[in-house]
Amino acid sequence: MYCLCNEGFKIIIIDKIMKSQNPVTPPHLFKYAVVVVFLIICVYVMTGYSVNRQWDSRNSVIDRSLIEVDWLQQAGSWRNSSSAVKDNTQFPIAETRERLMIFADYLKEQGVAASKIVPVEKEIARTVEKDEKKEYLRLRHLGRQLVFMNPLLDFDRLLFVKRFTQQTYPDICLNHMPWVSRPGGDICILENPFSVDGKGQKVTTIINNQLGLGHIRGIDLHWDGDKVVFGYARQPDWHTDPRFNTWPIPGYGERDIGHELRLTQKPIHIFEINVDGSGLHQVTDHDFWSDLDPAYMPNGDIVFVSERCGFSLQ
Repeated sequence: MYCLCNEGFKIIIIDKIMKSQNPVTPPHLFKYAVVVVFLIICVYVMTGYSVNRQWDSRNSVIDRSLIEVDWLQQAGSWRNSSSAVKDNTQFPIAETRERLMIFADYLKEQGVAASKIVPVEKEIARTVEKDEKKEYLRLRHLGRQLVFMNPLLDFDRLLFVKRFTQQTYPDICLNHMPWVSRPGGDICILENPFSVDGKGQKVTTIINNQLGLGHIRGIDLHWDGDKVVFGYARQPDWHTDPRFNTWPIPGYGERDIGHELRLTQKPIHIFEINVDGSGLHQVTDHDFWSDLDPAYMPNGDIVFVSERCGFSLQ
């Protein structure tokens, strides 16, 4: 029902639930199949979705430069590969071109009209820019056009989380604690997510400060697509608390600071809310232990990660 793309950025299908043609196969498995294929396509063709993209409901047009920055970061990682060293190149132009042509063939197999694919294929096959960087970015934009032709992307809303990046914490068993992220963000719905130029897009928020300052710690969409379960860390106002004038908190990696923050900051709890922002209610509660990263089971039960074992997360 959801997938993780590029450093844990959650993309969740709201409207599209594929219907099974096999009566013995549960329909919910097809929801997983859709997003698994979508995840493979995101990674394989590298469309550029990442936590680095800044979604702003005040300006629905996608900032081209932000997408290109993400692509360039991916190319930077590629430069350490054996292929880059062997070919003495700075950008994966040949690899990107090959992958895009393979994906174009896949789209034809899925029934996408050749009249839509062939013009893009021709542009992919030829070399336009002598500068490697410009040619690489040109191919990535062409790949973006191909990805948005995918018939699996036949839905018009995406559910995602907006939050500050989690700070690196020196203790792997405590990096989930509420204080390792700044308060802020919301659960959001993006309309018309596959618009190539960003036109017609609109972002709406769901929680809208109903829980006060804090941040999201994991979400899942119900099988019926009508409600969301999520973890939420309520946090103090960092603008009025002198301890948070700088971030990370000085000494926050030390055990004594961690113990103080555990005693003074509220643990993470599980909540549930309708996708229209109504019906918010708390699901779990504890004075000391945190509950986070919930998920719906097919029978409607909710599973989640918890500290209730008293040792670490379970």
